[in-house]
Amino acid sequence: MQYQTLRRRLGLFGLLAACAVFLSACAQSGPQWGNSNARCCGRSLSWSMYVKAEELEAEGKMSEAAVWYEKSAERGYTWAQYRMGDIYAKGEGVEPNEEKAAFWYGKAAEADIGWAQYQLAERYRQGSGIERDLEQAVHYYTLAAENDVPYAQFALGERYRRGDGVPKDPERAAQLFQQAANVGNHWAQYALGDSYKTGSGVPKDEEKAQYWYAKSLPAFERDAKQGNGWAQFKLAEAYRVGLGVAQDDEEAFRLYQGAADAGISWAQYWAGEYYRNGTVPDKDPALAATFYAEAAEQGNAWAEYRLGQLYAAGIGVPRDPRLAQEYYERAAAKGHEEANLALLAEIGGS
Repeated sequence: MQYQTLRRRLGLFGLLAACAVFLSACAQSGPQWGNSNARCCGRSLSWSMYVKAEELEAEGKMSEAAVWYEKSAERGYTWAQYRMGDIYAKGEGVEPNEEKAAFWYGKAAEADIGWAQYQLAERYRQGSGIERDLEQAVHYYTLAAENDVPYAQFALGERYRRGDGVPKDPERAAQLFQQAANVGNHWAQYALGDSYKTGSGVPKDEEKAQYWYAKSLPAFERDAKQGNGWAQFKLAEAYRVGLGVAQDDEEAFRLYQGAADAGISWAQYWAGEYYRNGTVPDKDPALAATFYAEAAEQGNAWAEYRLGQLYAAGIGVPRDPRLAQEYYERAAAKGHEEANLALLAEIGGS
């Protein structure tokens, strides 16, 4: 009998009751049923709990649904375990709890659920709800990528591009970007455009670079309109340089401002650059300093270097050689060559 027909005739609670009877029968049948049948009974009950949770969620009763999802997850139903990861990550009907999210994603990841492996990898990379471990992050990104999760393919490509937790391998990065780009992942499409533009892991090809940039932009436009700061930043980059779109400083500046409001340090830096240069909008060194300071608070070395310049010259801020040196030193400690040269110049001039 089809599940929907059975559910219609029995009702959800009847279905649960039938499953409970079946489970009881399993327990009383003795050895002839065997362990595999007992496991089957358990799976039937956990699945029924999952179905109940889905119906409660559809009715908007998320707190009650979360209880039943967790009951199902505790009985080993894999998709309930993955759903519990989402529930605790997003705070759906429960208080957000990254430790519990990581726990349930881990359970589902063990059952080879690709999206759970990706979510677990993200948490290992960020140290969110679990101790930060780049090796484990790469491990789970790899598993998820092998399970055809496009975001995992992109994220793993980024690790190989940067040498983050793995040796740098631009060719492997480009291969992974290509896999995800082919199924429409806009982050991978943009990254693949970068690969072709710079010749990183693939032969340099401006035409292909512009093709992949252009493919990615509609999805970034959509996400940017919904207030996604990183999408606004990526679009701003595209408009500033002319990546897959006509170069447009006004649009770039507008998008950088939105991304800066979302706390993205590179957007804050570029907003500062526009105010410092006076391209669009009018030149305003004081506002430039404000944006640089916001980015510098997040450790952005270029913003620290720019602040050093402003304090050294007294542009947009009171002249303060001590603060200038401090910002140069902070940037230099991150390997910023221009800041190093500025420090050497100060030593030579003193």
